[in-house]
Amino acid sequence: MLAILTATTSFAQTADSCGKCVTEFDAAGGCAAMRAYASVDALVPAGCHHCGDEAAVHCGVEPGSANIPAGSANIRYERKYCSAEGVPMYETCEGCGAARGACSGDCTNDDGKHANCMEISWADGGVSTKAECRNMTHVSLHFDEAGCTGKLIKELEEQADCYMIDQDSGSYVDVVEPPAASSDSGRGHAPASSHGSAPPPLRFWHLTDVHLNLWHSARADVRDMCRSAAPSAERRPGSFGHFNCDPAPDGLLRLAVARMAEAEPAPSAILLGGDDHGHVPPSRDGASALSASRRAVASALAAAFPSVPVLPALGNHDTWPYFTAGEAAGSAFAELAELYGGHLAPAQRRHLASRGYYCHRLSRRVSRCSVRRSLVLK
Repeated sequence: MLAILTATTSFAQTADSCGKCVTEFDAAGGCAAMRAYASVDALVPAGCHHCGDEAAVHCGVEPGSANIPAGSANIRYERKYCSAEGVPMYETCEGCGAARGACSGDCTNDDGKHANCMEISWADGGVSTKAECRNMTHVSLHFDEAGCTGKLIKELEEQADCYMIDQDSGSYVDVVEPPAASSDSGRGHAPASSHGSAPPPLRFWHLTDVHLNLWHSARADVRDMCRSAAPSAERRPGSFGHFNCDPAPDGLLRLAVARMAEAEPAPSAILLGGDDHGHVPPSRDGASALSASRRAVASALAAAFPSVPVLPALGNHDTWPYFTAGEAAGSAFAELAELYGGHLAPAQRRHLASRGYYCHRLSRRVSRCSVRRSLVLK
């Protein structure tokens, strides 16, 4: 059975004293500078530097976006990641490429020495730092005493994305490209509050248990889930199938995805719940059939939602034999990463390909985490 769910969720900002700060910042030209990705330091009212996220929401800029002028002498580019052997690595680069996560120019690498204790820290109250790898994610550990002793006060996950560090303040900023002008007509989207009181709502499609029958036939028997030929015309499915039968890729699936795109063409993400493959005849079953079903679903979604992240999970019908782990699951994970990993951060794409779990940041406060066959929103 094909199941589709659309959902909307909004998250109110925490009320604080930033309202006046944001208003003064906008009046001083701060929003215009933010949108132009120019320096805004001189435009921030005194005592208001803690209101950066609220100002970004008010100005219509993604919180955490870089607004430091490119080429500044006080900027350094870094990349932190884990090697295949699980060793924490660190690179400094000349800059970041056009795509987020890409380092340009020659990089220097400390060959794992980043795992040794360093007498520096960028966490409040931190004195020393060392790094380690957890599930192929680079994590920095910050201690309140020298020699990486004393109390562990902060643990920071640092993905493989290219980062820009403002060396004056010591703060790290995700490197993102300035957003393109939106062509969305606004249908179905509530605008952000002019006072920055709440971010736009998240909207997503949840598509699960498609169970495609790639061999669906108009002459099939609905009493056998359309897996064999019908003995008479009255036992054949209609133009778009039958509720006893799994859908065909060019029938119900195509219609369903088209209706999804009409109702909500630009969701924040599509949550794909797994079980792409149908209940087909035993002679048709096998690993290649599962792969073909998986790719058929991916093709349909890519055609209707070419720029929307599709966040997949693996179902019990997505490995061959069914309900199996190990090598069978590993090949399915790798194929999911190939089909849908383009919207994931590099480290999370590796997690999906090798282990089948990952997290994807949907907004500043919401991540979607796929843990094998379960979905967690936090």
